Amino acid sequence: MRVVITGASGYVGQFIADQLARAEHEVIALTRVPLFVPKIDGKIEWAYADLSDPVTLTEPLNAADALVHAALSHIEGRYRGGEGDDPAEFWRTNLEGTLALFDAAKRHRISRTVFISSRAVFGDVDPTNEIKKPVSDKQLPFPTTHYGILKATIENLTHVYPEIGLCSLRPTGVYGVPPDHQKPKWSEIMDKGVSPESLSNQARTEVFGGDVALAVELLLRTNRCDVVGRSFNCSDVAISTEQIYELVRRIKDQPSDLNVEQVLAEPLPPSGEPELPMRCDGLNALGWRPGGLARVVRELYQLTQR
Repeated sequence: MRVVITGASGYVGQFIADQLARAEHEVIALTRVPLFVPKIDGKIEWAYADLSDPVTLTEPLNAADALVHAALSHIEGRYRGGEGDDPAEFWRTNLEGTLALFDAAKRHRISRTVFISSRAVFGDVDPTNEIKKPVSDKQLPFPTTHYGILKATIENLTHVYPEIGLCSLRPTGVYGVPPDHQKPKWSEIMDKGVSPESLSNQARTEVFGGDVALAVELLLRTNRCDVVGRSFNCSDVAISTEQIYELVRRIKDQPSDLNVEQVLAEPLPPSGEPELPMRCDGLNALGWRPGGLARVVRELYQLTQR
């Protein structure tokens, strides 16, 4: 399959490009910074594209079979709050750019599209106080930020662009070391000067970037009628920074190579329940199986070896 990926040099986009290339798809990876493309093994063709310049979005779609839309124009390092002091520009670039991209996909007869949405479509708390358990794929969004409202709006474009086979994936708290080895989440906990008192016992929902990429590939190769028009939650473990700190301590105390079972043999410190965790029934029904705490331990071990 020939797949175009927007935002391919971004944190999540790198995992997706890497996975699709390893699965022997032809990948056309789009980026705004062509001089600084990640080093990813596999068959990847890098091309320049920018959501703020719709003309650049059309040519790469020639002869493509599928599209993964992972690009987002935002303040560096921020998603919620990524609009900064200029929400109008945030909306103009991201929404108009997405409309131009989907229009181009329609003209080029792209029939499979995965949009990388976010858990932010569910906000930070339930404003109705009616949800007492994890939110399902079918729960109506109730975003509370520009970022979340933007993602929910683009999800709904499935009804405007039925031809492009749009479905949405909602990752939460993505972690892991991406292919270009940029500074990943939790790396500050490796710092010898970190104070345990500065950590939190509040659990947050997390998912490994490689598992997000596997979910994308799964959605692309699943029968079209089983995924089009649907939104899929993508979450794995709930863990606090206190618990991460404890896992790092156990990893560093091991005398030799990593033994995941030994690291997880003892219970972790208790943590508070995460706000609005997500059920992933849709992905699970398709066969998606994330790595769980063992995957967290392996990523933390990799960080300790850097």
